[in-house]
Amino acid sequence: MSQFKRTTNKIHGNGNAIGDGNSITNIKETHNHEHRQRSGDSDSPAAPCGLILIVAFGITLAMTALAYWFGKHATVVYAAELSLPFACAVTAALLMIYNAYHDDLSSAAHSGVVAIIAATLTFAVKLASASYSADWMDLADGAQSSKQFWCSLPFADQQSALQHTIQALVLLAPAAILVVVHTLAIPFSDDDLPEWLSNVFSKMTGTTSLVITGVLCVLSLIAHTESSFSMWQDKFNSDASLVCPNKKS
Repeated sequence: MSQFKRTTNKIHGNGNAIGDGNSITNIKETHNHEHRQRSGDSDSPAAPCGLILIVAFGITLAMTALAYWFGKHATVVYAAELSLPFACAVTAALLMIYNAYHDDLSSAAHSGVVAIIAATLTFAVKLASASYSADWMDLADGAQSSKQFWCSLPFADQQSALQHTIQALVLLAPAAILVVVHTLAIPFSDDDLPEWLSNVFSKMTGTTSLVITGVLCVLSLIAHTESSFSMWQDKFNSDASLVCPNKKS
């Protein structure tokens, strides 16, 4: 009979075994704990805010520079935008009469539409130039920089001057160019023009282009009404403190 003696053994290490003929499967399990600190976590909320401020400041500077440039050249810009559609309105009206006299009713109708659009644009430019203050032009001529010009304007005048600038360059100028193109295309056929010019006219004088021209002219007319100016001041009533931080209302 075997006798067992109770002993307590402490074994250190991996793969140790006690006894004879024992088969041991030694399984090692390793736990790796990786601790990393995400870089930029504390700055991530501030980064978009900083970018927004930079973009807003850049747009504000661009708008003030554009308003300053327009103030210095408003007379020339409005004169060009007024004379071109007026000449086109008269020319298209005469061509309408000519085509109607020669029983070319299709061309006469087209000429009449162009004449109406050109007359509408002429009236819109008259409204714009009449409502642009001469004081703004004087300030622009006397200012040494766009910031000096902008900060010399009262808050309400800043909004009105900027509105006139955007409307003159975004609405009136493209509409005037399209009106001229449509008027020039009336007396000429594709066979009378060089191939490259014929291709340009065919792309710029189609029905879609004529509709776009009419829409721009109507929008220009609406944009220079008293209700439009009031709505602009209600929606965009910023005091432009980014450019004029020390200006008081």
